[in-house]
Amino acid sequence: MSIMVPIQRFLVHSQSNQQNHLAKFQKRRILETQFDAQWRRIGKFGCSGLSRSIVIGSESNFPLSNKASLFGSDWLSGEDVGQCVAEFHGESHRLIGEFSDCAVGNRTQYRLDVCSGSSLVNMMPDNTGRFSIALPVSLTEASGLIATSELSVWYLAKSRSGLNGLWKKSDANRVAQELEAGIAYIAFYPLLDTNGDGHANLITREYGVFSTDQLIAVWVEYIYLFGHCAGSAPHIDYRSFRSKNWSYQPSCEALGGYLLPVGVT
Repeated sequence: MSIMVPIQRFLVHSQSNQQNHLAKFQKRRILETQFDAQWRRIGKFGCSGLSRSIVIGSESNFPLSNKASLFGSDWLSGEDVGQCVAEFHGESHRLIGEFSDCAVGNRTQYRLDVCSGSSLVNMMPDNTGRFSIALPVSLTEASGLIATSELSVWYLAKSRSGLNGLWKKSDANRVAQELEAGIAYIAFYPLLDTNGDGHANLITREYGVFSTDQLIAVWVEYIYLFGHCAGSAPHIDYRSFRSKNWSYQPSCEALGGYLLPVGVT
């Protein structure tokens, strides 16, 4: 017994560590997949290279009327372009096309993109995804891309389960959408191309408006929950890249960082 008890304790402790590592890896993978799905489309889109912008702010200037954003975290606002994309062609002074592999739902605003320019148009595809709209006066090319477009803001707030989580509110939806629970803090840092060579040469921790002409990627810094927090284990204080103090419990929370290239071609 004196031999077996220490061995059993070691095996239980080892198994617990393995389960924690697996849970940590799985949750981080889920979050990074969500980050890709939400923010890869906020950069450049199509042939025109139209300059748009994103906004990164703090809880002190949260743009929504309900002060839901969590203290110590950032929010991000931008145009989500290209969740659904279709090609169009000109026919009898109209633009014809079909969203064949993506359900556009009841969306009415779309971004029309050709090499000579980009513009927003309003339309309503039929229930099969087909559309036919009047040829815009400014359009000089007979084919191009048309894509869904939503001005959106992403932020942290309490989830329905009581945990902190990531939310999205778009101009098209009156009700905010909960995307993923289990994120305690989040911050966004744009990587910018300031000399026009196509490569990022600056990462900034400033808040403000950033042009998609310069935006190459976004570094997402965050703390996430991967397991049940039992008892009152000691917390670790972490100073974020923006010099904010974040506190987390290492037995059930972890620090993450994800470099996300942006832009849809």
